[in-house]
Amino acid sequence: MSKQNQLPTEVETAENFTAIPDVESMETLNAPVQKKNAGYRAFAALLAVISVVAFFIPMFGYLNAFFVVEEEMLFKVLADAISSDVKVFGFIPVLTNGLLLGKLTGVMLYVLVLGLAISFILSFIALFSAKKSPRLLTAAATFFGVSTMAYAASIIAATASTDLKLDLVSLALAAFGVVLCTLLSPIRIGKKAWATVLQFLLTIGACLAIVYGAGKTAPYLEVAYLTKSVYETIVLAIVAVVFLCAVFAYIRLRTVKGLAFDVFRYVLLILAAVALTYVNVASKVDSDTLQLYALIAAIISVVQIIIAIVQIRHKGKKEVKDAQEELLNSFDVEEYAEAYPYEGGPVAGVETAEEVNPTFQAQPTPVQTAGYDFYNCKSFDPFIATLDMEERNQFTELFILRYKGVMPEIPDYQVGGDNKEFFRKVFIYLGQYRDRIPNGLLAKIYQFSIRLS
Repeated sequence: MSKQNQLPTEVETAENFTAIPDVESMETLNAPVQKKNAGYRAFAALLAVISVVAFFIPMFGYLNAFFVVEEEMLFKVLADAISSDVKVFGFIPVLTNGLLLGKLTGVMLYVLVLGLAISFILSFIALFSAKKSPRLLTAAATFFGVSTMAYAASIIAATASTDLKLDLVSLALAAFGVVLCTLLSPIRIGKKAWATVLQFLLTIGACLAIVYGAGKTAPYLEVAYLTKSVYETIVLAIVAVVFLCAVFAYIRLRTVKGLAFDVFRYVLLILAAVALTYVNVASKVDSDTLQLYALIAAIISVVQIIIAIVQIRHKGKKEVKDAQEELLNSFDVEEYAEAYPYEGGPVAGVETAEEVNPTFQAQPTPVQTAGYDFYNCKSFDPFIATLDMEERNQFTELFILRYKGVMPEIPDYQVGGDNKEFFRKVFIYLGQYRDRIPNGLLAKIYQFSIRLS
């Protein structure tokens, strides 16, 4: 039996089956690599734990009915607030008295609890969703930061006018929220985050200046509220503006767009500072402290507007530059080869093409064109005028009489006419007809074609 007809042995068969990968292994190799986002999930776990632990910290500060900051666990404070008989706006139970600052602090307690709950839920989902963990974590950090900052600001305002100690726990939670959002911003929006983070910190500074200034003079303003409710309405509007500006500052840490709206927010903060100054003067409190903090907030907002204008102008220039580059890239660029004077001999990189159907037929006897009078009946031709008698005869035989064979790719030469296309085609098909053109004539054709280009 020949070797070709021999059947494969068991060993060879096993080796062949081993060499062929199975379908499941191929699908595994071709499957896209899933992002685990371990860093995001680790921060999500930390945020979820802190959101729960915040309810059970034994030294959590809150404002009681006597406007005094006490320490208690958050879940116990929430239970006492829900069972309270004091209602804010007619339906929200709070532990504080009926003064404006007490109402705001009571409302912010519910904002804190709601923010911590949402933060825990989103962080917990992010733990088991590797693909969506970056978005979920940034959203959870936003809710955590806004709620803790709002509550901490309300406690700061409540204790600003007294010698009461600050609630360090709420301040620590707020600081953690600010730091976490600041760290996530560069990861989320890239290199442009530095300006967004700077604007965010300046916004928080302006908001705290307004809140602290109002809290510092709260006892004097409360007297004015009792006589004219319009002042209370203005202060409520100021608090609403400050709160919304802080919320949008947190949201902007996650986005690239929104510069025009940022300018609007900064203008609103300036108006809030002006309104606070009006309340200070119109209520006859005339507090230098309130005036100072309102001025600080206004200056910070003006600086923010200047930075935003610079960003908008830079963005506009970059968009124009990108549009120009896109427009230029849309054009097709023609490649060309730089021509060099031909000095005879073979041309590097050019091979003479062999004709399938030869157009040149050898003639038994040469044709003499020395006395040919073809040009006498034509107008003056600038190229032919550069040729001597021998080159003129060669040119006539090649391109006018086509004595040495047809060249269908090269158009007929028009004596005294426009022959740009003729000279261009001569060099395009030079490799095919190079052996027919003498060196001296080719040099003259090249020199004249350069002057035409």
